[in-house]
Order: sequence, then C-alpha cells, then structure tokens
Amino acid sequence: MNDLNSVVLLINKDKLAEFCNFYDIQKDLIDYELIMKKILLPYFKIKSRILKKGMLFKIGEIDFRVIGSYPSGKGIISSKTYIQCNNFFSNKTEIKRALMITTIKYDDCLKDLIKQTILSGSDPNSLIINKNEIARIKHYEFYIKNCEPSSGILTDNTILSIENRDIHQILRIKLAVIKVNFIFINIFIQNDLPQFNSPAEKRNYENYIIKEYYTPYFLSGNKKYIERGDIFAIEDLELFVLNCEPENGFISRESNPMLKLGLDKEKCLEKINNADNRFANSLIRSEENTSYLNRHQQNHNSDRLIDAFNRRIAFDGLLLSQINMARLHGNYCINFR
Repeated sequence: MNDLNSVVLLINKDKLAEFCNFYDIQKDLIDYELIMKKILLPYFKIKSRILKKGMLFKIGEIDFRVIGSYPSGKGIISSKTYIQCNNFFSNKTEIKRALMITTIKYDDCLKDLIKQTILSGSDPNSLIINKNEIARIKHYEFYIKNCEPSSGILTDNTILSIENRDIHQILRIKLAVIKVNFIFINIFIQNDLPQFNSPAEKRNYENYIIKEYYTPYFLSGNKKYIERGDIFAIEDLELFVLNCEPENGFISRESNPMLKLGLDKEKCLEKINNADNRFANSLIRSEENTSYLNRHQQNHNSDRLIDAFNRRIAFDGLLLSQINMARLHGNYCINFR
C-alpha cells in the first residue's frame, strides 16, 4: 500500500468541550495549531496508520474524520504526509436547514431519497454534513453549499433545498493575494501586502504560494468548490477569487491557477463590479445592434451591409458572437486581464 502525500481531517467538536486547552467554549474557538502540535504530529510520528477516506478514528478520547486523501482514497501516513486539520464536525448538533448541490445531475427524486434515508436510520455517519464540504448519501454525492449550523447531522426536521445539476471542473482561476501574515525571504510587507525588489523575487513568491498554500489546500483529495468573488483563508494567507472559467466549479489538478499581487479586498470588489458593468453595457449594446441589423435586413436586404456588420468588432475588443455566447452560458468574466 502506498504512502499518502496529503490527508485532510476534521476533529469532533463535541468531544473537545472536555479539553479546555484546545477549545475555548466561551469564544467558541478551536486551536487547530495546538491540536496539530500536541496530538496529530506526535501520534503519527510514533504510529504508522492506514487511513481511508470517510473513516472515523480516535486518538485518545478525541475523534477525527478523514474527508480527503491524495493520491488515493486509502494509504499510509508517513513522515512526508502533509496533514491538514482546520475544521470540525459534530454528530450531535441537528442541522436546521441546508442547501445541497449534486455534483452530477441525477434523475432520481433526491429530496425523497434523503428523507427516506433519514427516516430509516441507516448509515448515520453519512448524514453528518459540513458547510463547503462533500457529503455522500448512499451512492449520491452532494456539495454542501450552506447549512445552519455549519456542521451537524441531518434529521427529519431539517429544511432541505437541493439543486440537481452538474458541477463542472474549473479550467482557469485567477486569485488575488489580499492578505499575508508572514515574511517570505526578504520581502517587505506593507499594509498586509508584499513589496518586491525584483521580478525574480516576485516569481519565487508566487511559486512558494502555489506549492505551500494553493496545492495543499485545494489538491489534497478533498474537492473544493469555488465561485467568482469567494475569499479563502489558508492559514496566514487570504485569497480572493477574481475570475474563473467557468464561473463556479471544483478545483482539480487540471485547473490553471494565476496569481495577482498588490490588491486588497476593496480593489478586488471594485474590479469585479467594473467588469460586471462593462458586461451589462455590452449586452445592452449587443441587443441594440442586433435590433439595428434586423431592421436593415428587412428594409434594405443588403448583403454588403450585413457582411460589414458581421465583421465589425464590438464592445471592448470582443466579437459580437462572443458576447452572445457569454450571455447564453452566463459567463460574466470572459477576459482574464
């Protein structure tokens, strides 16, 4: 059996109430860094263990759940395995409401299926869900877009909303580094943003972020869903999704990431707002020009005029056909500029 490159774990919050060193009940804060140093790293340093995606295991009195592993769903944790544990699960808290998206489109009546599973009481572990994580109920797979509270168990009283559709893979993604809390090489940090002395230093910094932050967070065997405008906090780093193609979906190893430096959250929101306004204006002008073309086709039937119109490049350097395709598919971010 092969060693695992990375593994993603959740800790059982219900058990942590007994351990004040790791969990501040009054502030409702879990010290994941201390859990890593005092529990996980010492345990796996002295004990070789096979972990499988979806399994539960104990270290002392504390429960952990495996929600992701790479390169396979089962393997051995070694000294080189990257261990990620920055979220929790609860098997006692009841979920009040949940928004679930199927990862592929099914023909079944999903809501009835889930209710039936809940009522039958079978496989209770599959009914534990976490916001922004994948849930598997029988042979169906869902992405939990939102739920209240953020982790708990589905019950017959849970108000379910299900979107039955495909979730596609992200082909390209442009991420803005909007906040850093560490110093890399000799980079000067000003207003939480990095300042560079040379292009080579900038490239080294980008490669470091991709290797040490992007890859472990997004490519550890646990599917990550993103949308344009999302913000992700990865340890001491914050990333803003400026653009992606398509505009929502799962990150995979085929996704092509690009980094944008020197922007804060406000500037990112301004860029998205400006892009949306340009796109809206383009659609308005597209409709006006299409109407103009139709009128001339009816009144003049001029092939020369139609050819000239069709060759015309319109709206921020985009062809009219591209605008129409964007409107058809809902791509509000065509350019990756």
